[in-house]
Amino acid sequence: MKLPEPYFALPGEGDLALALLQPHHADVVFALVDANRERLERWLPWPALMKSADDERKAIRQLNIEMAQHGAICCAVIVEGDVVGGIGMNAVNVDARSCDIGYWLIVEAEGRGYMTRSVQLVLGYVFGPLGFNRVTIHADPANVRSCRVPERLGFRKVGVMQQACALTASRAVDVAMYELLACDWRQKEVAA
Repeated sequence: MKLPEPYFALPGEGDLALALLQPHHADVVFALVDANRERLERWLPWPALMKSADDERKAIRQLNIEMAQHGAICCAVIVEGDVVGGIGMNAVNVDARSCDIGYWLIVEAEGRGYMTRSVQLVLGYVFGPLGFNRVTIHADPANVRSCRVPERLGFRKVGVMQQACALTASRAVDVAMYELLACDWRQKEVAA
């Protein structure tokens, strides 16, 4: 599904780009979330809150406020011009120079390395221009594909918090927490 122009894309690698989300992208993003709702709701709490494109538009506006205040980004993951998922910074703490990175993909885009490359792009921004020191990624340990992303990128698994994410009023899942420090990222960059 194509993202409406105009959009600002962070430089990608060949077929991959990240485009900063804007309210006029809500229809496209909502359509993808809605088409993948059952799968996404298995792992993430926020898809249940997105009941319409207007809900998505409001969420994007709120994310844009956080972008303006803290330098956080929320992007569409674009492959060969089509939106295949999203990635963004959460829990931004400017004083501690830390944030979380969260992400999702449509099923057709899984297993191709798109999210690993997308996280690499965001890490370059977070540890580069933003000058942050620490990034965390949280994932349900049962979501093996999601956990492999930080593992491939050299994140350290800190532990697993039991029932730390409420997906519904009656269902909470465990959360594996991964962290990466800027010094470790730079050391890995130099070695590559």
